[in-house]
Amino acid sequence: MGQRSLIYSFVARGTVILAEYTEFTGNFTSVASQCLQKLPATNNKFIYNCDGHTFNYLVDDGFSTLLTSDLFDFLVMIHDLVLFIICTFARLVCFNVFRKF
Repeated sequence: MGQRSLIYSFVARGTVILAEYTEFTGNFTSVASQCLQKLPATNNKFIYNCDGHTFNYLVDDGFSTLLTSDLFDFLVMIHDLVLFIICTFARLVCFNVFRKF
């Protein structure tokens, strides 16, 4: 069994990429960004194939998570983690945790 690798990933809000990661060179950023512009806003999973790579998108509550890798389940895990972090931060802001004493 060969080693599986994360090729490219990002998290976006709407059509704005908030964070991205890759250790490879290529046109991943431009292809992924072009596909992001065409994604419907509905909560769903989308798969696009381009230049021999599969771009797996998960759209949920306005956030889009992309994963170009061998494992789609990894995308779901990353998406859930990002939503957990965002929701936790929002709760901290709502409870005014960051106010000055």
